[in-house]
Amino acid sequence: MQTSNPKIYSAGDCVNSPCFVCVADMEARIAVKNMFGGKSEMNYEYYPWTTFTYPQVAGAGYDEMQAKKKKMKKKWY
Repeated sequence: MQTSNPKIYSAGDCVNSPCFVCVADMEARIAVKNMFGGKSEMNYEYYPWTTFTYPQVAGAGYDEMQAKKKKMKKKWY
């Protein structure tokens, strides 16, 4: 979450990551840890997401296309 300037950290929409509140929240938590000497990295493979529509749409982990790209066995999707 550190930028090219070692004194500046970023999270959320300006990081060019998936634009979900839960992703921005996790990025912010990692940025704060790293500001104080931590060495955490964001893993974008497994994040939960929700789109607040009616009905709501949500997911977590890989979707079917992502699983096929990783050549995962079909038994679980």
